[in-house]
Amino acid sequence: MGRGARGTGDYCVVILTGNDIAAWLGRYKQFLTKSTRAQFQMGQEISKSISDKKELHETIMRCLNRDTGWIEYDAKSSAIITESIEQEQSSLTQAKIERKAFELIRTGYFDKAISKLEDYWENTEKVDLKSRGWLKQLAARAAHYSERTDLSQKY
Repeated sequence: MGRGARGTGDYCVVILTGNDIAAWLGRYKQFLTKSTRAQFQMGQEISKSISDKKELHETIMRCLNRDTGWIEYDAKSSAIITESIEQEQSSLTQAKIERKAFELIRTGYFDKAISKLEDYWENTEKVDLKSRGWLKQLAARAAHYSERTDLSQKY
């Protein structure tokens, strides 16, 4: 599957065996983080060039021994990962806003929930149309619960 790491000086090799697990990951890779998807794709590419146990062992040792060719290949693959971290952070920020809004709605603070959601979708550059629609739907629900039909319809 590629390289697993917790830090620059800590690394390992992850090997997935069996067609079932690889097929499952291939089908549901949209649910993996972008970095895990990149590692999975890297592993798929690497596995195509391995034809026997000896090549598998050599490939593993290239990673573990920090072979310069391996490091360059991994760095190139990791560049893709780095580019996607900002998007993942944006998704996490939105999830925090949604969670807070759900808590406010649950405890009866409908106007605070609406304000929090509205502030986020109006003042955050990277809210795509689908996310904006989802957030407005949530604000509409809060407005509905507070019997503000006009505002609910607006959203």
